[in-house]
Amino acid sequence: MTHDPWECTELSEAPQDWILATENGWGALVLRAAGPGNIARVRPAARDRFGSIVRRLPGGGEQRQPFRLTEADMSSIDDDIDVYLAEADIPPRPRGFDW
Repeated sequence: MTHDPWECTELSEAPQDWILATENGWGALVLRAAGPGNIARVRPAARDRFGSIVRRLPGGGEQRQPFRLTEADMSSIDDDIDVYLAEADIPPRPRGFDW
């Protein structure tokens, strides 16, 4: 028996019906609540990852501008998720995976 709080199946590639967890604190809490028998992790394929800058326009419209996330951006996202989990007394999830 292991004491790894994030123990789960590690796959070599994402299954066809894979549902990628949201990369934020809530998404990490959902993974934790689902339990190891209901989640898996996979090393992400090399790909560009994007965020969006959303600007509200006068009259209620929106303007969206995509931008490519850097390694520093991804590390910052992981840092924020770790802080969120720590506030719930949950250890950080291993980095470098899609969940």
